[in-house]
Amino acid sequence: MNYRYEVDGLIEINTKDIKLLVFVEVKRKVYPRDLRNLVHKLRRFMKEHSCHQEAIRLLAADVLSPGAKEELRQQNIASFDLGGSLYLRHRSLFINIEKPVVCTKKHSGD
Repeated sequence: MNYRYEVDGLIEINTKDIKLLVFVEVKRKVYPRDLRNLVHKLRRFMKEHSCHQEAIRLLAADVLSPGAKEELRQQNIASFDLGGSLYLRHRSLFINIEKPVVCTKKHSGD
């Protein structure tokens, strides 16, 4: 089986010092139990698409649990959630914006 994985998005960050590619995977809700497969897919994609530019992985989600955020940091994977939290670290580039986890209410008509 010749399975090729694609990421959901690609962001290019250009500064005076670096050109950085950010491979993005998007999910609705992410908890630590969900990370193993997601991390594997992102790693595999970067390995298959190794290029001469610097690159990192980013997991974006509607909701990232505190445990998932911590696990992603330990694995050096950037993260973003709709509550406004953003974590990205690569060489001299460091962004850490922490916002409380947003609880979404499910409407009775959904």
